[in-house]
Amino acid sequence: MFNNIKKRKSIVISKYDNVTKIEIPKKQSYQKILKEIGEDDLALRESIISAILKYTLYDASTNQKNSLLKIYIIRENNKTYELIKENDNNFLIVEKVSTNQKPEELMIELKNNNYKIMHNLKGSINDIETYSMDNNDYINNLNKNKAFTYAKTLLDDICAIDKIKNIIDVNLLYKKLNIITKDKYNPVISDDKISLCTMKKEDNILDKKSSFFNIVLNDTKEIVGDISYNYMNEGPSELGNVMYNVKEKYRHNGYCTRALSLLIKLLKNNTYNGNKDLYLATINEYSMRVAKRNGGVLYNGEYKDLESKDLENDLSDENDNEVELFKIGI
Repeated sequence: MFNNIKKRKSIVISKYDNVTKIEIPKKQSYQKILKEIGEDDLALRESIISAILKYTLYDASTNQKNSLLKIYIIRENNKTYELIKENDNNFLIVEKVSTNQKPEELMIELKNNNYKIMHNLKGSINDIETYSMDNNDYINNLNKNKAFTYAKTLLDDICAIDKIKNIIDVNLLYKKLNIITKDKYNPVISDDKISLCTMKKEDNILDKKSSFFNIVLNDTKEIVGDISYNYMNEGPSELGNVMYNVKEKYRHNGYCTRALSLLIKLLKNNTYNGNKDLYLATINEYSMRVAKRNGGVLYNGEYKDLESKDLENDLSDENDNEVELFKIGI
């Protein structure tokens, strides 16, 4: 538990191990907080000043002061981490690395389901380069690949720090940024843009009759979708034996075509002795293109009727387009 080490009129400073927590009740101004800290604890004062300058105590949209903010200062592996937490979904995490030549800071802010990645190598808030997501529109003032490399490195590092995991849900940041977690990044086959990754390390992937893969961008480690195959019921069915999905904001970039191409290459070496051909149920122009670009031809033969209303509904769209089955030879 945290032990209160200082209590002032408006703030409570407590400590557990090497985690310092500063609780700031609502209706407190920045100047008031500094006055209460006083000059007797210069290190703590500097840390709080640094943190508050990167996070406002006010909600500009409503002109209201925020409710209780919690600031955590954690020192680990010659780095300092500052976490400013508004609630479980809104927080700012700052990694500080001090050197004699070039101070470095990396910040990830999650607020109202949007994120911002800020990287500063010069020690001045005016020099911070930013990459952010706001209402699904990208504001890119920093190379995206570089920004996501910074972010993934930070997330992978703090996953090993129990004190931080007890304060914020690190997995929430992975999820919001669509970055794959370290334990689930197991590339099986790749091209120059994407990799198909299993959820856990698989030693006998070529012996499996069915598998599920995340589609992951090589540069940013973003999960853009998934693809799976199933040889459990041999031969064609109305629903096919391969399914894929790409998240909406990543569509129309050719990721489905690439993912299916990689899957075909992988299955050529699969040890399954039955019918290894893929059957893809298409419901629109885009899914037909994916099939055709991978050598798919319209299948007019007999197939199994699975008689599953739920699965049929999954394959129907708002225009009630007819489902057509394409065959891809393996």
